[in-house]
Order: sequence, then structure tokens, then C-alpha cells
Amino acid sequence: MPQITIASTPGWPLETAEALVQLWNQGLTAPEVGARIGKTARAVECKVHKLRAAGHALTPRRATDEPARVSRRCLYCGEDVPSSHPGNRLCPGCLINGPFTSALL
Repeated sequence: MPQITIASTPGWPLETAEALVQLWNQGLTAPEVGARIGKTARAVECKVHKLRAAGHALTPRRATDEPARVSRRCLYCGEDVPSSHPGNRLCPGCLINGPFTSALL
């Protein structure tokens, strides 16, 4: 597989872009990388996106695709239910046996 080189652009000299790749792959966040190379966190995120589109191997930030679960109160019975987002506010029992079953059909 051929080596993918980083192109120098007016806003991103070659040394800065290489430093970004190195710091990003060390696990630093976008604000941390930006502070070290003199760029904003948003500029770092945009450059990372462009480098990934060009085929560079940059480590992902999320360990899993599983969303974080928060305990929320069921709107019908009042019991705590693990919820992945604010719109998920009914427990499984109320979804199956409650008055909301007609909405699932």
C-alpha cells in the first residue's frame, strides 16, 4: 500500500499538519491539540475530517458506538428506566402493556 502524504496548504503548513496527526493519534482532544499547535478546536476537527477523507489513519475518539444510558423516570408508571436519549421516557412494560400499544401498530 502506498504511503499517503500530507499536502501543505496555506493555512496548514506541512509541519503543523504532521504535528496534528501525531498529537491526535496520541489521544489528545481537539482543544488540547489546537492549544499545542496554535489552532482552534474547530479548525483541528475540520482538518481531521479532511485528513480522514483523504485516507489517513487517525484514531477514532469513541471507544464504542453504544450511546450512554441515563436513568430517567417513566412518564406513565414513574419507575426508573435506562434511557439512551431524552425522548425515550417509557419503560418496556408500559410500552408493551400500557395504553401506548396502539401507537406501535
